Parts: sequence; structure tokens; C-alpha cells
Amino acid sequence: MNVKILQSRIIFIFYPWETIGGAIIRTTNLIKVLSRYYEINLLILPPRKMSVLYSLNKSLQGVNVKVYFMPMKVKPLLGELDFTTFIKALSSIIKFLLQEPRSLKQRSILYSRPPLYLLLASIFIGKLFSIPIVVEIHHHIYNDYKNSLFRLALKILEWLVLSLSTLVVVNSEIFYKELRNSILKSRPEKVILVKNCINIKELISLTNVEERIDLKRKKCNDIIGFVGSLKIEEDIITLLKAFKLVLQNKSDVCLIIVGEGPMRHYYEKLVKVLGLEGYVIFLGERSHEETIKIMRNLKIFIALRKKYQRTEFAAPLKVIEALALEIPLISTDLPPIREVAKDAAIFVPPSDYKAVATAILSLLSNPALSLELKERGKQYAIELDCEKVIIPLLQALSYNKYEN
Repeated sequence: MNVKILQSRIIFIFYPWETIGGAIIRTTNLIKVLSRYYEINLLILPPRKMSVLYSLNKSLQGVNVKVYFMPMKVKPLLGELDFTTFIKALSSIIKFLLQEPRSLKQRSILYSRPPLYLLLASIFIGKLFSIPIVVEIHHHIYNDYKNSLFRLALKILEWLVLSLSTLVVVNSEIFYKELRNSILKSRPEKVILVKNCINIKELISLTNVEERIDLKRKKCNDIIGFVGSLKIEEDIITLLKAFKLVLQNKSDVCLIIVGEGPMRHYYEKLVKVLGLEGYVIFLGERSHEETIKIMRNLKIFIALRKKYQRTEFAAPLKVIEALALEIPLISTDLPPIREVAKDAAIFVPPSDYKAVATAILSLLSNPALSLELKERGKQYAIELDCEKVIIPLLQALSYNKYEN
């Protein structure tokens, strides 16, 4: 790819949250491609769990990137408007840049993503040092909050961040159109669509050896699975109810759930209440490499989400990986997932466990349908290889005339 470089360094300001999930995978996928054209510095706000840092470090092995840590602790319960963390992050980034020669700062680009206090700190720093600022946002920051005054405050701050940034990166076409037709209507060229992407060669190398799963059962001919954070927006309740109906028709099926989160204890209790012990296995949090190997065991991949504002904008990375691994997909019918999977999935209405059960039984009893979904999914996944997806961002970074 012929890319003209105007700035030689990108400083990623990144908080990897507290789970090994899409934020880490997406960021490392982008860094791997961008590192061929730019020097990459990764300035990390450390998470509390060492397993998250270990996963991040492993994902970046062999990549030309310098990693720095902000000397501070996160208080995630304080939410997006954590003023104390904002001041500490601001101070850490300023100290980092003040230690460097002016010539290096002039050749830099700041790249930041939520939480909001990191976005605000990046905007402040960018304006202070006259550095271009790229912010990445996947849905409106205020979506998760019900208090009207709090939502209003977040709306104003979100508007401030988006208005003062140089470029705004989004990962779904739905949110891309939303921003271009609303907040950034006067500057639509600032919005860059970079869909969630995968490194197909890397995925293939990870699947040479399958991860063995202890199913705690002697007979389990078919395995279906879910991968993701065990939070309220992931509709595990509907999945478990559907799986109970599946077992009434086919007793040699097992369900594995890969991931960790605040709802796990509740879901484990629900498994007992529904009489699914021995058929549902919680594997907990796994590294990305382990998760991909586990997914190779699946006959069906289940991606059920509740209909919230944030799930109507966010396009989950795990769906693309399932398509690339040629695993038949059943998903809640939400716009961003349909945007990615198109006709390579069976879509079901939100919270309709009977429809989910019917879809599972249909795929398990119809090899021709499964093969058809596999072939379509693989073709769509190829189009979402990072080498292709990142082109609009490379072009924007290289040819835009930044004004700060």
C-alpha cells in the first residue's frame, strides 16, 4: 500500500478495561497494521487484573511498539465523569510529552478511546501541544445512564470531544451515519469508518491445534457455545432457556460459555434452577488464543444480545471471528450484527428463546444449511481483514491537513 506519512508517530492512550475482550483485540489489531507505517507508543492506564495485561502483552509480541504505563490506579465505579482519574491521566500524559524533544511532539498523533476522562485528557493535551487528536467511539457515551441531568452533562462533554477532535473513528456503519447526520453534520469528513476487523492469517495459525474441553460428560456429540463478557447486555438468560428446550429434543448436546463478568454467579444459579447441570460448562475468562482454539470445537456459535442503545450501535468482534472460523451463527436480530453477518446467520427476535431453540435444532439436523452458512460467513469475514478495513484510516491520517 502506497501511503504518504505526514506524522511519524501515533501515541495510543488506552485503558484495556477489566476483561480480555473486544477492546484489547481491536486495539492490537489496529496497532499491528499501523506499526508498519508509524512508530507506535502505547500509553496504558493499568487495569487491576494482571491477566488482562498479560493478554495485551502476548497479543503485541513481535510488534514494533513501545509500551508505557501511567503511574496511577483506576476507580472504574466512579464512571465516565471520574474527575480525579481525569486529573491524574492528564498529569501523566503531560509528563510523558514534556520529557520529549519538541521535534518529536510535532511529528505525533494522539489516538484515544473511552472512558470519557481519557478522551477529555487527550483533547486537552492535543490542544496544549498542537497535536492532532483521533478519538475512537463506538456508541454515545451517555447511553448507559438514566439520570436526565447526568445524561445531559455527558451529551455536552461528548459534543465537546467530537467537535474538538481532528478525526473520529467509529466501528459500525449505523453509528457512522448517525454522527455524520447529527453532531458532526457540519464536518462529516471527520468521521472515519473502521469496522471491527480480524487478522485471518493469525486466526488460521491459532487454529492448528484445538483446545481440549473437559465437558464433565461421557457423551456430548455436539457443542454449541457463547463467547463474551457476562454482563446484562449479553442475553444469557434467553440462551439458557432455549438450551433447556433443545435438550428435550436432543440429549447429546452441550453448551459452553467462555467469559467472565458480574452476572456469572447469577447465571450459574439459573443453570441449577433449570436442571442444566452437567450440560452447561462455564470456562471462565480465557486468553484470545485459547478462546479461538476453543471455538474450533463448536458446531454452532450463539451471539445473543439484549436490545439496548449501545448494542444497536456496537458491532461485536466475536461474530466476525466466528464467521472466519466457519462456525454457523445464530444471533439476535440487531442492526450492527446483521450489517456484519448479512445472510450468513440465522437471526432471531430479541429475547425469543423458542426461536433460538428452533434455530439450534434446525442447524444440528440440517448439515446442508450449516455448510451454506459457513461458506457465506467465510467470504464476508475475508472482506473484514484488517489490511482492507484500515485503509480509510491510513488515508485520513496521511492526507488530511490537520488544523488544531
